[in-house]
Amino acid sequence: MESTNTGQVVSVELPVAHRYLSFLVSIMWLLGGLRYIFFPINIHDPADRSGYIILGVAYIFSGFIHFWQALAKHRLSVSPEELTFERRAMGLHETKRYRLSEISNLRVDKRRIFTGRPWVAADYKGKRKFIGMQLISPVPQGLLDPIYARFPHIAPDLGTHSSLR
Repeated sequence: MESTNTGQVVSVELPVAHRYLSFLVSIMWLLGGLRYIFFPINIHDPADRSGYIILGVAYIFSGFIHFWQALAKHRLSVSPEELTFERRAMGLHETKRYRLSEISNLRVDKRRIFTGRPWVAADYKGKRKFIGMQLISPVPQGLLDPIYARFPHIAPDLGTHSSLR
């Protein structure tokens, strides 16, 4: 876990869970795509062959996305104007921005559907929004404390039962 504080912006690197699973899934998709492109089974019609090539390219693209997610660094940054979630790897990045005036109760919370594991959550426009990807369990103590120290108005309300603090 790494955090930086550059005056106006506080940034925390998020410890993402199950990177190895994304890596294994990416290998599965990549091998599946290569199989469809180079080893078609009983294909004699060129139209069928082109369909398999298109399917193989889609598999390879999906494998690349999973591989990128396995390698990506996930960072949550807060400035006086906005909260930013960023993923970076291999020269590519994805950024999601939220106006800080619309964010409250930033916390680590459990996503109850499917996993029940910790995620970063916030109340965004009055509704709970999960930000980023699933975190490792147990969550490092004080993960979001550097953000709370600089921006106390987005810290969880006392007595919030869903916070894992």
